[in-house]
Amino acid sequence: MSDQHPSVVNETAEHRFAIHDPDGEAFIEYRLNNKRLVLVHTEVPPELGGRGLAADLVLAAVDHAEANGLTIVPVCPMARGWLVRHADVAARVTVDWAQAADD
Repeated sequence: MSDQHPSVVNETAEHRFAIHDPDGEAFIEYRLNNKRLVLVHTEVPPELGGRGLAADLVLAAVDHAEANGLTIVPVCPMARGWLVRHADVAARVTVDWAQAADD
């Protein structure tokens, strides 16, 4: 296992940020709704667990939202929890917490 994390790619046709690793693939699916990046579902297979890849995926989404003036709507429980625990990162973008809770 390498200490260096594989890079996150924005697969726009699939509406997801993904990490491709020799041991598997991790991703966070999203929807674009006008200027809103809705984080729908995060999946990290067991063989990739414990490497912080889910965090890397959420961070990539925040970076993308910040660069493009998007509001994040964290519907995915994992993404929502990560953003709550990392308020410093969440503060870099507008987060619609209420809409995420309603979805």
